[in-house]
Amino acid sequence: MEMVDKLNNKRQNLNKITERSEKIEGEYRQSVHTWIMNSKGEFLIQKRTPNKKNFPNKWSQTGGGVDYRRNTHTGCNKRM
Repeated sequence: MEMVDKLNNKRQNLNKITERSEKIEGEYRQSVHTWIMNSKGEFLIQKRTPNKKNFPNKWSQTGGGVDYRRNTHTGCNKRM
């Protein structure tokens, strides 16, 4: 179970921690997309597992939700 902070539409923390999958209108969660590029200008990508609910077996960048009490910088570091 992945727990996340809930934010308002101005990215202000609502001091609520919920399960990542819980969706409530007017509440948001942070996510990150991490693009890794080498000195040749090539990007590192990964193929999603066939078991993923969204976009199974598709190529993608690294990314995901930001855990509660973390910021986008630590969210990116976790994904790398």
